[in-house]
Amino acid sequence: EIAPERMRPLCIDDMISQDHALVDLVDGALLVFERTDKSTTENNAHLYYTTKYNAMQIEALQNPEGFGTPLNEQFDPILGEISQTWTMGQLMQWIATGIGCSADHILLWKVSQYNEKPTNNHLNEHELRVYSVKDLLGLSGPHRHDPRRQKRYRVYYTKMPISVSDLERRYKMRVQMMDEKMQITETTVFPEKTGTVQSILDEAQREFRFSANGTKLLRLVYVGQASHCLRAYHVFTNDTLASEIYTKIGNTSYAIRVEEIPEDEVTIKSGEHLLPVGHFDKDPTRMFGIPFFIKVTNGETLESVSERIRKKLDVTAKEFEKYKFAIIVNNRVSKYLDKDNVVNLNELSHTHITGYASAPWLGLDHMNKSRGTRGSHTTEKAIVIHN
Repeated sequence: EIAPERMRPLCIDDMISQDHALVDLVDGALLVFERTDKSTTENNAHLYYTTKYNAMQIEALQNPEGFGTPLNEQFDPILGEISQTWTMGQLMQWIATGIGCSADHILLWKVSQYNEKPTNNHLNEHELRVYSVKDLLGLSGPHRHDPRRQKRYRVYYTKMPISVSDLERRYKMRVQMMDEKMQITETTVFPEKTGTVQSILDEAQREFRFSANGTKLLRLVYVGQASHCLRAYHVFTNDTLASEIYTKIGNTSYAIRVEEIPEDEVTIKSGEHLLPVGHFDKDPTRMFGIPFFIKVTNGETLESVSERIRKKLDVTAKEFEKYKFAIIVNNRVSKYLDKDNVVNLNELSHTHITGYASAPWLGLDHMNKSRGTRGSHTTEKAIVIHN
């Protein structure tokens, strides 16, 4: 009654004593008789009760926290009855049929026995081969399946853009994507370990929102994402190895960003330079906002450059008057600029000597409105409590 292993077929020769009394029975046991002429290996009482016991109600849900990035597609929960003896292949096929995709694109996540939520670990290639649903849900010991509880179990999956069997041959990379309005979203890509930056861009292209009249060309940018380094550092060449990129994003202060190349930046000619631009609030180590690149030409005025920046940021002329411009070197203001200053590439483009981490960048010094009005607390009135 509790588990299939407690169900035993009674064999007359060794289960009935000389006085014809049944032995080896426990209190509360049930005796089921079946006709031998109706019983087959495919259809018999023991098989029926075993199947009945192993059957369970299940709900298959997408793992919302899968790789730490938002779901690109959302599906309704899949409800149904399966067996705890099912293999992972059978479960993957059942889920795939429910959402209309190939079974080898279903990634299964291990489930916590205590809160029935997905853990941070998905099944690896070996576990996919040897696990049953019982193993996936941890149904052993005090957590064993009991059909009398009529419980609906949950399994969690992710629909993958690649075959699950390829996962161990690929990197898992979290990537920022910036659209034409400088809005940032995140996704996870899975380039081959032997691939290049082009492999990363090809993976990201499936999710990227291109502008209507854009170039449809992508580039990969190395950016900071902590307040002391929130700037664009470098555009990787498309033949840079994926292994090199994977090493660089091991530090959580830095990330990679995919963006569409603007029309005027597709080609950088002699006398031109991609200048990193970032926002800071008085102190260059207090950076904020979205860093970006702007193409500048040797000898052009700051007034010309600043107007292109204003349009890129979509800021009103009145608001932009509050911005101050500074050349930043090693997180310090080298000098503030006025509109009559001209671009000097000798001053800006010595990255090949110093490395891009210490290369000069253009800082936009203005108030970080997301921090609120500084000093506003001084005008707040004290709260008086009257007894």
